[in-house]
Amino acid sequence: MGGDETFGARVTIILPPFKAGEAALMEVFPEQNNDVGVTKIRITVTRATAEATVSIEKVEPPFRVAAPAKKVFSYLEINAGQIPDDAIEKVTIDFTVPTAWLRENRIPEEDIVLLRFTENSWTALSTRRVDATGGMVTYQAVSQGTQPILHQ
Repeated sequence: MGGDETFGARVTIILPPFKAGEAALMEVFPEQNNDVGVTKIRITVTRATAEATVSIEKVEPPFRVAAPAKKVFSYLEINAGQIPDDAIEKVTIDFTVPTAWLRENRIPEEDIVLLRFTENSWTALSTRRVDATGGMVTYQAVSQGTQPILHQ
C-alpha cells in the first residue's frame, strides 16, 4: 500500500434529514481524528432521507479484491448508513495526500485519482487537484455512491 497505514482511523457524523435534491455537507476537522485524509463529503440525494450516520474509515486492502495496477495511498470505506446507494445522486469527496508521499513515490500531483469498487472492478472517479498547502495536496472527486473507495 505505501501510504499512512493508520488502519481503523474512523470519523462518524450524524446528518439531519434532508429533502430530494438537497445536499448534506459533512466537514471533517482535525480534532475529529482526521487520520482518514477526507476533509469534506457532500451527499446529494434523489429522494427525502431520514437522519443518517455517515462514517469514513481507513481500512486494510480488501483481501478478495484485486489491487489496482497503480500504487495506492490508502483504502477507505465510506458508509452512508441509512441512505441507500440508489437514493444518492452524487457524492463529492474532498481529500488530501501528503506531498512527501507523492515525492517519495515519484507520483506527479496530477496523477492522483480516487477509485471506487463497483461490479467487480475499480472505476476511476472524476478527480481534480484543488489546492496545495502545508505539505498536503487537496483533491476533489465525484462519485455516484459511497463505498469502497481508495486514494491512488
